[in-house]
Order: sequence, then C-alpha cells, then structure tokens
Amino acid sequence: MEDDKPLLNYYRPSNKAILEKYATESKGNTITELSADGKWIVTNVELTDIAHFGGWNEATKKHFKDGGVFDKIYEKK
Repeated sequence: MEDDKPLLNYYRPSNKAILEKYATESKGNTITELSADGKWIVTNVELTDIAHFGGWNEATKKHFKDGGVFDKIYEKK
C-alpha cells in the first residue's frame, strides 16, 4: 500500500468532459531524445514574474496579510 500513495494523490478530474478537454489539449512533455550532455528542456511552458501579480508589495498584501489567501487555505492544527 505504501507504493500506492503517489497514485492516490495524483489529480484526476472526475468530470469526463474536463478530462477529455485537457487530454486532447495537452501537447505532451514526453522526452523523445536527449542531447549529448544528457539534459532536456521543455519549451512549451509560459513563465511570468512577480510584476504579473502587481509586484511584491501587492502580492504580499493579498496573500499574506491577516485574512489573506494563505490564511484561507492553510490548515491550522
């Protein structure tokens, strides 16, 4: 059962329409060949920086102030 834990936590949409949508939209990230140095690069990933979120001050206010996003998702023990 210990070996099954990663599988139990893997996200699988239960809505078949959503599953089909993302399954057909995926371009896949299967590595088909390695360069001579053995490294690989995924090129279909879009990156952003903190400016996308309004800068550090805005992101900190929204996510880490009292009652912010972090407080809403964090489980208190």
